[in-house]
Amino acid sequence: MNVALILNYKAATETISCAESLLIHCPTLDHIVVIDNDSQDGSGEVLEQWKADHALDKVTVLLNPKNNGYAGGNNYGLRW
Repeated sequence: MNVALILNYKAATETISCAESLLIHCPTLDHIVVIDNDSQDGSGEVLEQWKADHALDKVTVLLNPKNNGYAGGNNYGLRW
């Protein structure tokens, strides 16, 4: 399975732009996992709403309840 991980921290707009670019330009990509690394600024809700509004079956949004830094956030997504 060809999966991309995108780690978000207080940058929902940029993260959505990145995910949309991957969806358009990477047709062999099977799935995108977007991990919100406990942003506490509403980013997680924005990302979930974006996924719901666009009915994106190839995208999973995970809300990490604790900011474990870059590596920890990516590991949270890898465990998915």
